Amino acid sequence: MISGYFYYQNVQFESQKNKATHQVWKTWSKTFMYSIIILLFACFLGNRLSLKQIATAILPFSLNEYWFITCYIILILLSPWINQVIRSMSLLEFKNILILFFILMFPALLNKDVLNNLLLAFSGYFAGAFIRKYKVEVERISNLQLIWISIAVYIIMLISIFVSKAIGISTYHSAHFTHFPLSYILAICVFVLFLRLPQFENKLIIFWLQEHLQCI
Repeated sequence: MISGYFYYQNVQFESQKNKATHQVWKTWSKTFMYSIIILLFACFLGNRLSLKQIATAILPFSLNEYWFITCYIILILLSPWINQVIRSMSLLEFKNILILFFILMFPALLNKDVLNNLLLAFSGYFAGAFIRKYKVEVERISNLQLIWISIAVYIIMLISIFVSKAIGISTYHSAHFTHFPLSYILAICVFVLFLRLPQFENKLIIFWLQEHLQCI
């Protein structure tokens, strides 16, 4: 969602491609370096690693070891073309796309694989871009409304977990439920509320965050 908000901007297509390529390379290289360091540290401690574990450390993206990073890289690589599509959409078309993403999250509850994670990533990106593109529309929703929606969604999330356990659904599946449609709504509300806070102007901290956090 943060990626969609900051990456959607009216700049030249080539400039967006260059920025996306740089960000992907930086993310890939850092993740690969950390993965190798962890592998070497595990070997130093005397852990016996299987060939699969070694291959996963060397090829973390191919084997979906870090699903968030994998989805992030795919999303950022495609972001220049996604932004072109977003710019061409009307308000109604954009709303329909968001509704479609939300509906598709429910079948995704049945499994947890890279495609479902990509669905969540694209949903967040489009939501962030919508908030940026149609800021006036979003501003019509008051802070109080956002807070009440957040509280209601959170209560439903808690109830859903207890009910799921009561009828025999595993903890994994009940927790998995909260990671899709409900948390999607909650994340949007929280994100909009944070955008309305006074701007943070400590340049040193902002620079550090830009260099070390994803999505910025």
